[in-house]
Amino acid sequence: MSHALEMAATALGPGAVVIGAFERRTYFEPRAHAFQRLVEHGATVTVAYVGYDGTDGGGFQVPLRIDEAAAEVWALVVFSPTLCGYVYATEHGSYADTALGLEPARQFHSEIGFDGERTHAVIGELHDMFGDRLDPAVVDKIDHVADLRARRHEPYPLEDAWKNALASLAAHSETTVDALREQATAATRDRLTGLANREGLDRWVGVAEDHTLPTPPVGVLMFDLNRFKEVNDTLGHEAGDEMLRRIAAKIRENVRSGDLAVRWGGDEFLVLCPGLEGAGLEAMGQRIQAAIRTVTVGDKTADSAFGSQVCQLRPFLFDSADRALYAAKNAAR
Repeated sequence: MSHALEMAATALGPGAVVIGAFERRTYFEPRAHAFQRLVEHGATVTVAYVGYDGTDGGGFQVPLRIDEAAAEVWALVVFSPTLCGYVYATEHGSYADTALGLEPARQFHSEIGFDGERTHAVIGELHDMFGDRLDPAVVDKIDHVADLRARRHEPYPLEDAWKNALASLAAHSETTVDALREQATAATRDRLTGLANREGLDRWVGVAEDHTLPTPPVGVLMFDLNRFKEVNDTLGHEAGDEMLRRIAAKIRENVRSGDLAVRWGGDEFLVLCPGLEGAGLEAMGQRIQAAIRTVTVGDKTADSAFGSQVCQLRPFLFDSADRALYAAKNAAR
């Protein structure tokens, strides 16, 4: 949004006032050329940010300390006789979508507007934060522009155009965020069954290289379908896919809300059950096994063997469950 305002200001030329406050130089530096272009077009520009050391050139840049109020906001204000607008945001913590395994992301309370009086008020707040670092000439210029705006009564076509442009940008941003969330979900979910895939399992478990790192007990159930190849060979792969989808649904119906169901690969499934061990884990395995046996496609009824283990060290190794699973399959044969 602030980028759109920057582009709008570039078209205004002399008479525009642009004031920005950014938390870090990492945002400003890639955009310094845009602010320099504003100055070259006759705009009055002041940009303050944390990390400016006075060596980058550009008299419109001023330093912010990390511990002062202005360093806690993200603001860009454009004020002119033909256009005014502002973006004003304050950080209020971070948020992590644990269901998708995403890293914490910074969140902001933000305000965006085009009202002349409110824009002028935002400038006043920034002026209070900047203190004497905001050149008095800039304040005089702002007051002059405010007087010009007060004497105008006709509509501001530029404002309407940029309101529409920014509204479109906001909608595009929301669509982009939704697409990224869907992409993140797709990366961690098995496309056929909707269960977590191996990537989803890795994100749920977490990455650790130390095999001696203790963790609260997590019960693990490993399921492998019996004679599943016969379904594909006699009924076709579409029937096999339908059986896998129905089995996944049965697994979801029979696990607890905090458990993780995973399509481990092919016709193998994992269920991770935090805090479940011993008889409780065995009972969970038998319940899921019984639910799988209710799935029928054509003349084929699903069946499975399962093995279990309890993990208390990271990274999780499923060797015990794997051995128990194949011992069960061999016994069944």
